[in-house]
Amino acid sequence: MEQFVNTVESQVIPLSAIDMLPGIFNTSFANFYQNHSAADNFMLSEQLKTAFYLALQQFPILAGHLKQTGDGHFSIVVDKDNLNMPEYLESSSDIHYKDIKSAGFDKSTWPSGVATVGQIMTPNSKGVIKTASVHIVRLKDNSGLILFLNIIHCVADGFAYFAFLNHWAAVCKAMRNGVVEIPRPLVEFTFDRSIIEQGLPTERKQLDATTNSVFAKSGILSKWLAWLSPQTRGSML
Repeated sequence: MEQFVNTVESQVIPLSAIDMLPGIFNTSFANFYQNHSAADNFMLSEQLKTAFYLALQQFPILAGHLKQTGDGHFSIVVDKDNLNMPEYLESSSDIHYKDIKSAGFDKSTWPSGVATVGQIMTPNSKGVIKTASVHIVRLKDNSGLILFLNIIHCVADGFAYFAFLNHWAAVCKAMRNGVVEIPRPLVEFTFDRSIIEQGLPTERKQLDATTNSVFAKSGILSKWLAWLSPQTRGSML
């Protein structure tokens, strides 16, 4: 963590209206890993955690605060002096990996509390919305683990979610193989949403009446919803 904190730069990343359309939701998955060879050094806790913060260097947006302006616009503010560090938890379970696998990974066989957040973006007990959350659950007899990762949807969709997860895995692999230089992502990422708008054609198809009414016209309800903080919106839902 220290290396990330010492290298991160402050920045403000404006979010677009497209980001905020599904912005109240979370992007979260439970990922299952089996210890096939019953290795004692299977996905070691310290290695996983260290690799997570090293991977975070390429994704500083995950340590930012979701901020709102008075007119309903949002930004992710990465403040190196006041970082919103992802929640990182680890626990153990007396449930064996094979029992979950034999049930087709049915959710009823999972340990309780795997998912530390729900489907809706809500603040934690301190009133803070965490941009990212991790929960590692180690299964019985070191048979495997469950890696639960959540990223709020206004920051990352499914593609970006798995880009981070894959980069985290690549850093883990490099560390396990004794590679000194941490690998960079397979592609370079930018968090500047305006690049998408720059690539849009100037000619636009005329909106049909229903779409125009829902997305293009402003009303009292839409202004009120835009005025609400994301914490309030999430708590209401």
